Amino acid sequence: MKRFLVSSMVAAVAAIGFGGVAAFAGPAQNISFFHGADGSAHWAPQQAAIVLSETTTPGAYAGAQLMHIDSTAPLVAPSFKDVDNVIGDGGGSPRLVIAFADGGIVMGYRLQMSTSPQSDPLQWDSMVPFRYNVGYEAALAAHSGSPVVAAYLVTDSGWEGHAYTNTISNVTYGDNTYAG
Repeated sequence: MKRFLVSSMVAAVAAIGFGGVAAFAGPAQNISFFHGADGSAHWAPQQAAIVLSETTTPGAYAGAQLMHIDSTAPLVAPSFKDVDNVIGDGGGSPRLVIAFADGGIVMGYRLQMSTSPQSDPLQWDSMVPFRYNVGYEAALAAHSGSPVVAAYLVTDSGWEGHAYTNTISNVTYGDNTYAG
């Protein structure tokens, strides 16, 4: 099975702390976009979806940070719907990442990109400690008691050999829906 690289961007985002939960505002106030190299991240028209695009340029990535998150991970697995402009191996992109104060992360993703809407359950892994395809609850258990410091969507699989775009909607995290 192909492995994917977790970019150094994870460490940078994981270092960001949030002071608590704020009132949930409109979509623009609850998403902060980021990108590197030739990646791009922005809203689709009317903030109906998040658009993350990447090229094959080394170091390219694009993402959307979820704002106003609680320091406790949601009990129900976060989810999202995505439509990609290519069909093939996803290389772990796009993925929803939850970063913890203990330095570890939990991430949910699909193995394949598809031009048809995908909303099936995500595969969940834990990093530091590494636990592959263990389900959301088991991945969270690896970070029991550690506060959440960030949650974000990211795409960084240009190393698969093709440029692509992920259009992501219906992002659920806890009691909130972040796009579409």
